[in-house]
Amino acid sequence: MRLSAKALKNVDSINAWSYTENWTVRSDGDSGETVSLYFQLVDLDRDSIRYIPSALATMSVTFPALDDLALITIAATVAFSDDRSIMKVDIASTQLPYSGAVRFALTDGGVTKSFVVYGFISVEKLNAGSC
Repeated sequence: MRLSAKALKNVDSINAWSYTENWTVRSDGDSGETVSLYFQLVDLDRDSIRYIPSALATMSVTFPALDDLALITIAATVAFSDDRSIMKVDIASTQLPYSGAVRFALTDGGVTKSFVVYGFISVEKLNAGSC
């Protein structure tokens, strides 16, 4: 089984959301925006159908950075109890991820499955030195 994730946007309920190519967040200098980023787990070996982990599974999401001090790891939570394939991470305004790849690690039944999604987050820098 090869796991991956699909980015979601406009998430209002278990039945109201859309797929998107990547997450987009904004930052302005040393502060960002508080935002919830949603994703759906999928099994690539089964034509990208949703993957539903057990109720005891845990998921961590890591936003890599060249500077180890800027690396961000956040525990994901299940967004809707009726569909455990949809998860979310909450980013605080003080956490400033970089654009690019995002690493995921799902631990279920004592087994950890890790994967990377390249180009999964885009960070728009507001007021980046322009007039």
